[in-house]
Parts: sequence; C-alpha cells; structure tokens
Amino acid sequence: MLGNGPSINAIDWEKLALENSNLDVFVVNWFVLSANTFIPDYVVLSDPAMHPASKSDERNSLLWKRLEELHSVILIVPLSWFRVLRNDSRFNQRIIYFVDSSLEGWWKGISPLLPRGYASLTAYKALAVANYLGYRRISILGIDNTMFYGLHVSPSNQILLKDHHFYSSDIDNDLSKFFPNGVADYFYDLSLCFMYLKSCFSKLNHVVNLDERSLVDTFTKSKSHATYLIDQCSD
Repeated sequence: MLGNGPSINAIDWEKLALENSNLDVFVVNWFVLSANTFIPDYVVLSDPAMHPASKSDERNSLLWKRLEELHSVILIVPLSWFRVLRNDSRFNQRIIYFVDSSLEGWWKGISPLLPRGYASLTAYKALAVANYLGYRRISILGIDNTMFYGLHVSPSNQILLKDHHFYSSDIDNDLSKFFPNGVADYFYDLSLCFMYLKSCFSKLNHVVNLDERSLVDTFTKSKSHATYLIDQCSD
C-alpha cells in the first residue's frame, strides 16, 4: 500500500510492475496523475477536492479522466459519493464504497463499514480497507507524516506549507484559516496523525513498514519484505 510521501521514491517502478502480478497495490489521492507509468490495482479517494463533482482543484478533472482510462483499476470511495457515481457507467462496475463518517475520540474502530475512530487521512482509510479485505500481510510505504518538513511562516505570520510528496510541487498552501492559534495548532494536529495510528492500528501485526527510517513507529519495519526497493529515501 502506497501513500504519497517521499519515501516511495525508493521504489524501482519497473521491478514493481514486474512483481505486480503477485501483489495487489493500493494507492491514494493524486497518485495516478504523478506516476503515469505504473498502474495500481486500487485507488482510494476521500478528499473533498477529489469528489467527482468538485471544481476546487483544477487537477480533479484530469484525475477522473485518468481513472476512466485505467479500466482495470478498482476505485474505493466514500459512500456519500454514491449518489453522484451510481449512474456513471464508466465506473459503476468497479467501485467499492466505505463509510467515511467520523467518531474520532469516541472509539478506536477501523472497520470501513462503520464510522471511523481515527483522523481523516486517506492513506489511513486505505489501510483500514486493505485490512478489512483480509490480506495476511500488508506492506506500506509513503505513509510518512512528514508534511511539516515544508512548513514555514510568513512575515505576517501566515502558516504556509509547501507540498511534501514523492512528486515535485512548488505549491504553497496557506493553512492559517485551519489553524487560528498558529503553529502550536498545526503541530497538535500533526501529533494526532501519529496518535491515531498508535491507538487504532497498532494491533495490526501483519502490517510492515518498508521505510526503515520512517517517523511512523506503529508498525514493524523491514525493507527485506520488498525486492523492488532500490534504496531508502532520505526524506
């Protein structure tokens, strides 16, 4: 299962494509626009900007056009998108829906059939779905939670975040409206990203983190589980 963090720059995509017949590969969000040579098995979406009717991000129309072209890919999306997608003949035979409502702080459930008990990160939802589907081993890469590497503050105290993904981007996102109490708010929110992995996913002993230097310390780390890694990324 691949997030969009920079650690997946350690992948040899040609080798992964050769091994793909023995693997089911889950990816999330904009991945299919940024790694066009590799075709995954599942694409998990949940961000509002990626809703099929959303126009808030100009990439969204390109995303859905690309998904239409990838006929073999199964989409995994929130149940709330059903009303828009149910009559779309391009996708309705290859969509899995999951419940995307939240009970964060009330319980620790990760079943995609019930409200989640963890923070709304698409990569976490992908992990929850993969676990529900019964895989005996789930290898993860790119769930880095290193977004803060791109954090900076303007002279007027705007909180700005440069995208920190495996693909290059110079986008500066203004997060000030989301974190009215400033940098302290941002890092508190980031701490919850790590906390929810620990509290909700730590019992998944069959999950292996392929990034041996990852900040994520919830899962066993082992590079040896994948022969398609060329080197560990120094993100």
